Amino acid sequence: MIAPHERDVCQRAKELIGSPWKLAEQITFFLKQKPSPKNALEICALRLGLAKMFAADHNWKLSPSPFDIHVLAKHGVWGMRQMERSIHIDHAYYFRTSNRRAAGLAVHLYDNINTHKQQEIRQWAGKNKLEAEYPTDFPSWWVPGSTTLVLYRPLKNHNQDR
Repeated sequence: MIAPHERDVCQRAKELIGSPWKLAEQITFFLKQKPSPKNALEICALRLGLAKMFAADHNWKLSPSPFDIHVLAKHGVWGMRQMERSIHIDHAYYFRTSNRRAAGLAVHLYDNINTHKQQEIRQWAGKNKLEAEYPTDFPSWWVPGSTTLVLYRPLKNHNQDR
């Protein structure tokens, strides 16, 4: 039997469960409960499921290993300087293309991400040869309602080393 493609599985999960927003609501539900190992497991499973759905929506794979922003900017495969410490990176999830190249970095930032803060984040991203996006079609899966999903990608017109 041929295993179904992960993108197809994620699409079917969306059809069965509904939108990713419903899964995010479940995270919020479990976060409000009394802490327990079972609730922690549910939260981790829901976050992983949403991260994989997000990856499938972009035709990416959730990376089992992190990479730094310099690797992402070059659309590279590997390399890790010391991870950049920045207020613009928190609760990071790393995504790769099917040929293992760094494709995206999804972060979940606290605070009110207003227009001024978005511009500050975009400027920081640009200095690092990245672009910052604020997906409106997918929820933050860290603490829905309290965190904002920000997606960093390599600049489209940046001359990438390969």
